[in-house]
Amino acid sequence: DDLWTIDAWNWIHDTAFPKINNRGSRIIITTRDAGLAGRCTSESLIYHLEPLHIDDAMHLLLAKTNIRLEDMENDEDLGSIVTKLVKRCGYLPLAILTIGGILATKKIMEWGKFYRELPSELESNPSLEAMRRMVTLSYNHLPSHLKPCFLYLSIFPEDFEIQRGRLVDRWIAEGFVRATDGVNIEDVGNSHFNELINRSLIQPSKVSTDGVVKRCRIHDIMRDIIVSISREENFVLLTREKITVVAEESIRHLAFHGSKCSKICLEWNHLRSVTLFGDRPAGRTPALCSPQFRMLRVLDLEDAKFKFTQNDIRNIGLLRHMKYL
Repeated sequence: DDLWTIDAWNWIHDTAFPKINNRGSRIIITTRDAGLAGRCTSESLIYHLEPLHIDDAMHLLLAKTNIRLEDMENDEDLGSIVTKLVKRCGYLPLAILTIGGILATKKIMEWGKFYRELPSELESNPSLEAMRRMVTLSYNHLPSHLKPCFLYLSIFPEDFEIQRGRLVDRWIAEGFVRATDGVNIEDVGNSHFNELINRSLIQPSKVSTDGVVKRCRIHDIMRDIIVSISREENFVLLTREKITVVAEESIRHLAFHGSKCSKICLEWNHLRSVTLFGDRPAGRTPALCSPQFRMLRVLDLEDAKFKFTQNDIRNIGLLRHMKYL
């Protein structure tokens, strides 16, 4: 799924296919690169996915907003605005689901006003940049208590499966979730998670037999937008291999994606969370669990792939504000 390089295809082909393929073996791949698809197979075997038919697009929007088809058929104005909305979305499922998640929280009489706010690029040019503007609008319409919860997802790598409990517990430790009268803080955190699911901003990836979402993923386009907004707002800093990072003093959340980051210019004592994926960070960074992280609330080492030293453990004990480990 979501193939990007011919090297990845060559590895799959050489590994999965026997040298003598006389049993009719087949591999289905998806990619956004038409040129790459052509290098994997003949043109006759390539299926170019088209936008939804208008009727299917309208049914998808109605389903997302819990509006019955009969209601639309009996209301000429509603039918007209639904038609305009799916056209403005370029008949693209992700755009329709994203916009539908917003409309589900609004009264039908407000749909016309919302339609006029939508960027029109997708109607004539269903490009990635136009899609990004559409999803950014969804972020702007989020209630204030959900915005930090949503941006926090940029910490996790692409295609990463996120555990519901891990995410909610981290939100609580960061202070993004507050208990309300008669409702405990875990239930409030779970309601935030469910709201992001209902708005199609995150995708369920594992659901229990009683219908509870246990794990989720973020669509690639959605994650790109979250990372971009997080960078603009100095919310999360991501480090990748062989990249020099110069960050603002106000950065509060740091995630290491890979071990080699040549230089990070950062006020370490301002950090609230540090998350590690992969090997121990190398280069000009403080020691893991350094006393410089004195304001740290979250230290997530679940996906770290290295052994901890006695010095690491001793330093963790000095982090007085730690609420999640």
